[in-house]
Amino acid sequence: YYAWLGWSYFGIEQYEAGERYLLRALKIGEETQSNEVVAYACTWYSWTLTTMGRFDEAITFGERAVQLARDYDLDTYLHFKPRAGVANAYWYRGDRLKSLEQGKKLEAFGKSQGHIPALTFGYLEIGASCLSDGDFKEALYWFERIVDEQKDFIYYHAALLLQGLTNFYIGEYEKAENVFEDALRYLQENSRFPWLATPGELFLGGVWVARGRMKDGMQKILLVRKQLHKTGYKFFYTVSE
Repeated sequence: YYAWLGWSYFGIEQYEAGERYLLRALKIGEETQSNEVVAYACTWYSWTLTTMGRFDEAITFGERAVQLARDYDLDTYLHFKPRAGVANAYWYRGDRLKSLEQGKKLEAFGKSQGHIPALTFGYLEIGASCLSDGDFKEALYWFERIVDEQKDFIYYHAALLLQGLTNFYIGEYEKAENVFEDALRYLQENSRFPWLATPGELFLGGVWVARGRMKDGMQKILLVRKQLHKTGYKFFYTVSE
């Protein structure tokens, strides 16, 4: 319960509250020697730590969950989600090649198990690595593949945002704007998933500036900066600079 509660707080951008509950879950899991509880707590804590800018810790906790899943043959979810968290932490940290390595492992696991979320996240990390390397054509290939094949809303809309960001980098501003607005329309409905929506808002502000809507774009960027500072989403607060 505490682990799920901590993960839920993550989704609504209350990262410090999420951290408290995830650490409480981790403590209970260790005291009761429940490998499953420890692995779930470490998995979601890894994602939370990355968001808070604590990349090395995020990698440590994510790898702990990966090891537990392997040693004790835990749920399939625990064989892919913590690895995805480690890949994400490496990418946020700027360690493109290690993120790519993890992405390829996720792709291989997804293919071997017929596990679509793992396969999709593998594509996402491979594409993100290409984006970091400036290979925008190859990045678009992977993101568009996810959009075509995956309908799970988290992975689908994460791919949409990265697709839009790639469109932005190559100067396709109108296309980027359409992609961001499409993603945000869904993510913001009933505050469905603010963790993804807030970076999308930041990107949209940048597109508006690029398209000549200087005042609207800057106002949006400044509003998003306040939200990022308030919640402690340090990576994208830095991006907003």
